[in-house]
Amino acid sequence: MKILLLGLAFTGLLMAGARSKSYSLTVTEKLTVGSAQLKPGQYHMKVEASNAVFFDDEQRQVAKAPVTVATVARKFDNTEIVSSRMANNSEKLDAIELQGTKLKVEFKK
Repeated sequence: MKILLLGLAFTGLLMAGARSKSYSLTVTEKLTVGSAQLKPGQYHMKVEASNAVFFDDEQRQVAKAPVTVATVARKFDNTEIVSSRMANNSEKLDAIELQGTKLKVEFKK
């Protein structure tokens, strides 16, 4: 399993409407998320029910995938993307550990 440490862009933002948290992430290489592929760049991720939803800087939804959210004992010092290499040599998103929280978003296989 490969762990990519982000050059960090974590911010807890309140979104209008549901007032759920949104997390800013910097993706450093192409990642497969569900059936979509994220290109390197800035994204906002919200957890809605049992899905992680990714938005680009223009607030367009670019990916959605089923997740579980785990709570760990200690707060994470950094935001980390945990990925694994698939048979076609692309990277698949497995989890995101969110800086300053005890939350680990785990992507279902």
